[in-house]
Amino acid sequence: MQSPLVKNQIKKALIASAQDEGIQLEIRSLDGNLPLEWTLKGISAKWQEHILDIDQVKMRFSIMPLFKKHVDISYLKFLGGRLDGLPFDGVAKGEINLKSKRIIHISHFLLEGDDLYIRLDGNVLPDFTIEEGNLSFHIPNLSVFNSFFSKGNLMGTAQITKDTAVFNCFAEGLVIQNHLLKDSTFQFEAKRKKTWWEGNAQFEGGHSEIPIEGKCDFRFTPSCHLISIDDFQVDGPQMHFFGKLDFGRSLKCLEGCIFSQIHDLKILRPLLPDSYLKGRLGAKIDFQSFSEFQDLKCQVEVEEFGIYDTTCDLLTVESSLFDLFGDLRGEFSIEGQKIASAQVEFSDVEIKSTFEPHASPFEVSIKGNWKDPFKVISKGSWQKRGGGIFLNVNDFEGYAFNKPFSLCEPFSLEWNTDHFKMSNLSLDIARGHLFSRIDLNKSTTLIKIKAEEFPLEFIPLPHKHFSLAGIGSCDIDLLSWENSIQGNCHVALRRAHVLAEGNHNSLTTKGSLQVHLSDQIAQVHGELKVQDEQFLHFSGSFPIQYQHFPFQVKVNPKKAFSSQLVAEGRLEDLFNFINIGHQRITGWLSTRLHCSKTLENPALQGELEIQDGNYENYYTGTYLREIAAKASANKQTISITALSAKDGEKGSVTATGDILLSPKQNFPFSLTAKLHQLDTVSFDTIKGNFSGILDISGDRLGATAKGKLKVAEATFSILDQLPTVLPQLPITFVNPPEAISRQKVTSPAVSPLILDLDLDVPSKAYVEGRGLSAELKGKLHISGTYTDIVAKGTLQLVKGDYIFSGKVFDLTQGELIFNDKPTPSAYISLSGDCELPNVNVTVLLRGPFSAPKLSFQSSPQLPTGSILSQILFNEDVSQISAAQAIQLAQTVISLSGNAAPDILGKIRKSLGIDRLTIVTNENDPEKLSLQIGKYLMHGLMLTLSQGVESRNVSVEVDLKKGIKLQAEVNETQQGKFSLKWHHHY
Repeated sequence: MQSPLVKNQIKKALIASAQDEGIQLEIRSLDGNLPLEWTLKGISAKWQEHILDIDQVKMRFSIMPLFKKHVDISYLKFLGGRLDGLPFDGVAKGEINLKSKRIIHISHFLLEGDDLYIRLDGNVLPDFTIEEGNLSFHIPNLSVFNSFFSKGNLMGTAQITKDTAVFNCFAEGLVIQNHLLKDSTFQFEAKRKKTWWEGNAQFEGGHSEIPIEGKCDFRFTPSCHLISIDDFQVDGPQMHFFGKLDFGRSLKCLEGCIFSQIHDLKILRPLLPDSYLKGRLGAKIDFQSFSEFQDLKCQVEVEEFGIYDTTCDLLTVESSLFDLFGDLRGEFSIEGQKIASAQVEFSDVEIKSTFEPHASPFEVSIKGNWKDPFKVISKGSWQKRGGGIFLNVNDFEGYAFNKPFSLCEPFSLEWNTDHFKMSNLSLDIARGHLFSRIDLNKSTTLIKIKAEEFPLEFIPLPHKHFSLAGIGSCDIDLLSWENSIQGNCHVALRRAHVLAEGNHNSLTTKGSLQVHLSDQIAQVHGELKVQDEQFLHFSGSFPIQYQHFPFQVKVNPKKAFSSQLVAEGRLEDLFNFINIGHQRITGWLSTRLHCSKTLENPALQGELEIQDGNYENYYTGTYLREIAAKASANKQTISITALSAKDGEKGSVTATGDILLSPKQNFPFSLTAKLHQLDTVSFDTIKGNFSGILDISGDRLGATAKGKLKVAEATFSILDQLPTVLPQLPITFVNPPEAISRQKVTSPAVSPLILDLDLDVPSKAYVEGRGLSAELKGKLHISGTYTDIVAKGTLQLVKGDYIFSGKVFDLTQGELIFNDKPTPSAYISLSGDCELPNVNVTVLLRGPFSAPKLSFQSSPQLPTGSILSQILFNEDVSQISAAQAIQLAQTVISLSGNAAPDILGKIRKSLGIDRLTIVTNENDPEKLSLQIGKYLMHGLMLTLSQGVESRNVSVEVDLKKGIKLQAEVNETQQGKFSLKWHHHY
């Protein structure tokens, strides 16, 4: 047995024996002291979908048991093993009974590796079925074992005796297709009953956000490998599945019925993120098998169904299929009611098909609205062919956009992963006609499309915010093979109306485009004429590269090209079709350009001019008019030789700059602008104009503005009304409308403009609002971006006053501090004095600029109520009337920052007057009058008091030094006036 010939014969016998068991076995070499010691190298075994490779196996046999027809393996060791790619080493010990079913008795078996652990003892049949014994296993990383899992840890045990079987399995950290599953358990217990087993199984697990649990009773008949599952139940949140099934080893012969109910499909959204899945689902699936034929009947109904941006009131799917895994036959139908999407709303959709051995007939019927009433009816047949689908359409008719269409003769479609073919599509559309023949594969291309009097409404646009209407024609004839392409394309627009969403005036145009393809060159000529003498002429010669399937033609960016462009037109018509965000540009553009070299390194020659332009930035409030610009292109540089514009007042700007035509460098540019009292910022809280030199440099990804600017004039406005302080309430939305929650506002991709500006404010920086009028000066540094401005610095008080209830406070000190935080973060601190007849009052205005706090101090020191009484009525609080007390209380409450309304204050501001108060008659406190006052100039106020019985007019002059002079005329005392003076010591 030691000769190579004998060993080779033994190797062949082992391979043949394995083949009898359905195992494809290969052994590179067999060596050892046969028959007691064996060494096998280069072993490879394949069965079903598994592959086992072992570098070396060493075995030792006992000789005495061989006489009893027992193979006793006293030593077995595996080195360099790989099971389905999993590395392992192993040891085993056991015996094989050659007299009885060749049962393998394993006394010890261990496979162990970094990603695999299996321990087994017991009796195993030749097909690896465990007849009796114990099994334990551990797979720490399931992704290595099967690519279906991204990660996960699996472990379990099994105990089998002659009469019982118990299996327990636990999995943790499972991730499948980026979905995290909760820790899962599966277990079953079974008992032998004569020739079958009976038991029950339980499962807990599921998605981390969709936990499920299930249970069932089962019966297993080993003789026919039949498993019967009775009364299985699977439950989860808002879902319930139940039924019974009988199946064999192949799972191709099923008997039974499955029922499913999902009360709210929202529960499945974690499986389909951002799908907005919703609805109620009910389903019934019947399985029947006859001999080797598998049949299926299915009924599915979904109410109030929704997914992504599509909704359907009722969706029904029904099918009756026979011989699923063989010669498929049967019926299938889908019906939908009230289906709505972005711009489409179908009242009824019905799709039916009958599965037949050769061609399967189908019918499609769709009714609804697609901007206008819409209807499609189609009939034909389909079949599987060459790994794809062959579709034969006999009838296709309907109407859309108020235009009818119908098929002139049957046509066919055929497509798979390597081929697409459309044969002789001939379609009448309104007064026009469309013919198409297309044949695409990996090596050749044939495209013939001809359209006459074709309605442009049927052309799908790449952007949903535009619509196209009118009449056009098209003639395309292309043929390509190997490395050659030949053909022509001619497109003509007889009358086209292009309308941008939100714009009521359409752009009416006509034009043509001609393309000639020869080898790897495309000759292009196009022209476009728009109303009001606008036009565009374009021609060029371009190197192209293409592929046959899927068909694609594009310009080769590495080879030289040449093109010319001549155009005149309105900028606003161009930017209606380009999203430039919160900006608007208008003007007349004229250009004549020649472009050459390559797309990666283009060269440009020509002139460009803009006249009578306007620019408006809705965010910053910037408005420029009378824009005039000239630019010249020379090779890779576009030079802005002159640019000028004016603002809405007396400001202006001029600029020059350069743009480099380098796609690799993202088109870098530099611009130098000279500003002269230019109004560049106009917010509700700040307005200003600037003078100086501003340098802007960057590329298409972003830019930086640097400069030292002088502020000619700026106004900071404080809002007239302090914000009401609202309590912070925790709010939880219950079932918010998805139409609102799913809306995502996407901002246009605008390159950021980073600011780095030094501002010199010599004077004329005004702070106004709520009675304040102050002039400031100082220096600021501006950074951030133009949508998120950050300022740092301080503006000091030059002069100013503050008017409160008709009293003028002369400002003595103050500042406006910007603390390097995004706008409108700033802090104001101002103080001023006012001399009243009985007291000196100091006003303090401090706090955030958007909502400063107002307070008062006095000399001599008085309570706030007494100070306000002196300001409002020139009286001590003990001397005012009941009506004046109410007004005083309202003023105190409003100063405290609470929500009580200052009615008189609101009326005073709306009328534009400086004093509005209620006063009492000096001789009769019960008589009330309404007093209105207006400053004619600083220190001079004219007041009118109106009572029930009298009216008087007075002039009040503040002579300073605590002296006030008042002249009063009463209409009941004609020809007389009184002169009063007050002196405050």
